[in-house]
Amino acid sequence: MITVKFERIDKMGRPVFKSISSNKRYGSLDKLFYRYATQEDILRDVKDNDLVSFGNKKDCEPQGNKPKDKVFIVRGKQ
Repeated sequence: MITVKFERIDKMGRPVFKSISSNKRYGSLDKLFYRYATQEDILRDVKDNDLVSFGNKKDCEPQGNKPKDKVFIVRGKQ
C-alpha cells in the first residue's frame, strides 16, 4: 500500500499528493481545483482511486498511469 498526504495544487489546478515513504507524487488528472481551494475541499472530493502517478519531482509532467499498489490518502490532521 502507498500512503500519501496532500502536498499542494499544481499550476494546472491538479491536486498533488506526496508519498510518506518516498519522493513519489500522485495526483488527479480529472478533478481540478482553483489554486486557493482548501485542503478540506480537496480531501472531500478526491478519493484514493482517483490518483495516478505524477513522478518524482515537483511540476513534472504526470505519468498518468495507475500505481500497481493501492494508494491510501491520509485524511487526518497533518
